[in-house]
Amino acid sequence: MEKIQKFLMNGGFHDSAAYGVAVFLTFLLIALLSSVAYIMANQFITKLLTQYMSHTKSRWNHALLNRRFFHKANRLIPGIVFYIFAESFNKLKHWYSGEPLHTFL
Repeated sequence: MEKIQKFLMNGGFHDSAAYGVAVFLTFLLIALLSSVAYIMANQFITKLLTQYMSHTKSRWNHALLNRRFFHKANRLIPGIVFYIFAESFNKLKHWYSGEPLHTFL
């Protein structure tokens, strides 16, 4: 996030405006990354697991496939990606300190 903020400040943004835009762009980047991870898991990994498990003789494999467990588990992926990248938002703690919003904009 700091690199984005420095890039924006070099482009002519004011400190507080660059900070707000950097936060927004960081959020968008993480959202895009989580969407790509979800699509990849849904399109590739789930299909591979489905093909592999459909050829086995275990009952629990078929129970997982019939209940669409892997498709439902894919819905957790965006949350996991946001959790992993939550460290980049640690710098936002001062936004919650009760200071007026106009000091950041």
